[in-house]
Amino acid sequence: MKSPMIVQQLAICSLIVLNLPAAAEPLGCNLPSAGSINDLPPVNNLIVHQEAIYTLSLEEELNVFDISSPLNPLLIQSLPYNGQDMQIDGNTLIVADESGNIVLLDVSDSLNPTEINSFPVTTDTNLENIRIGQIDIHANQLACVTAVVKNGEPGTLLSVFDVSDLQHPAQTASRYNPSIQGAILANLQIHDQYIYSSGFEISSGRNGIFIYDASISNLPEAGYRNETSITDLQINDDLLYAGASSRKIFDLSDPVSLVQLGQFEELLFESFSSLLFYDGLAYTSSRVGVRKYDITDPSTPQSLQLYSGFDSAPLIAISDDTLYSYSSSTGSGTLEYRSMSDCPALGCDADINDDGVVNYFDVSAFLTAYITADTCADLNADEHIDGNDVFYFIGLYSNGCP
Repeated sequence: MKSPMIVQQLAICSLIVLNLPAAAEPLGCNLPSAGSINDLPPVNNLIVHQEAIYTLSLEEELNVFDISSPLNPLLIQSLPYNGQDMQIDGNTLIVADESGNIVLLDVSDSLNPTEINSFPVTTDTNLENIRIGQIDIHANQLACVTAVVKNGEPGTLLSVFDVSDLQHPAQTASRYNPSIQGAILANLQIHDQYIYSSGFEISSGRNGIFIYDASISNLPEAGYRNETSITDLQINDDLLYAGASSRKIFDLSDPVSLVQLGQFEELLFESFSSLLFYDGLAYTSSRVGVRKYDITDPSTPQSLQLYSGFDSAPLIAISDDTLYSYSSSTGSGTLEYRSMSDCPALGCDADINDDGVVNYFDVSAFLTAYITADTCADLNADEHIDGNDVFYFIGLYSNGCP
């Protein structure tokens, strides 16, 4: 039997579910795991390139996994780099190393990265506690946002480098924002001559997307849009994707105005932890699972599939038909791999009582099964009846039936 507190929480969840409209869209399926690699360090980034997966940890080394056999990845080497972020540009892997250096690696042989060059993100001797956060690259322009301390005061350093010559990168612009007077920046993207960065400005109270002109050496502010709770920024096909629980999509044809074209639907408990673009589609991950979207019309992205069976909201990467996911808990992590072609059709799982209609009676049937620990309440098929099944049911209910 479940505790009274759990029962009370389920009752509250049932009230939330009753207020959700049932949308006629494809339902999810439990995507079975083909295997996993356990006891990995906490990972900040997951990148697939040719026959390799790279994982970057703030605490330990950069790991290289051989995925030439997609459902049998092997850890083949660890490289002496650790940090917060990495990006790939053609056959160059760019690592924001914890040492304060930008490291450029040749990955034309994806399983054997070799260092091309390493250079400091700043040579200003007045800056201390240098810690590179996010990086991004577009058209040979590398942008970096770095947490620093200057004269005892914390701040943010925004830098741009021309890396068209990997052996001789050159800084082209920089801007220092003290924490009291300037914007404290976090996520960033660079596109053409502009940098887009989420941040908060204490002095003015501004909270949103700050736009800087990277064609001018002191990176003057070129625009701003008020948007709260931004946890990520990504650019794909001249569109800026920004947000958390409700990811908005902005047109960059006017790069400083940020005209909103559309947004992903708001789904309960599906605040994105990551967003991936692959083969013309978008994939989002949340604690409910991994959802696939058709983004042909950016004004109304269409949900195509919900893959469930994940323990938590993972980092994700895709290669061919294999979905790789990384999730962590209690200081260690797990890299799992799944064949998306193995996803069975589950029918209408939200129709718990099989009466052909999704309504309150299905909520009641699920609550009864959950409270009595009936195995049919194990909706995510992980052999445990717990809160993850509640979240999974709410996700199914919000999708409705075709």
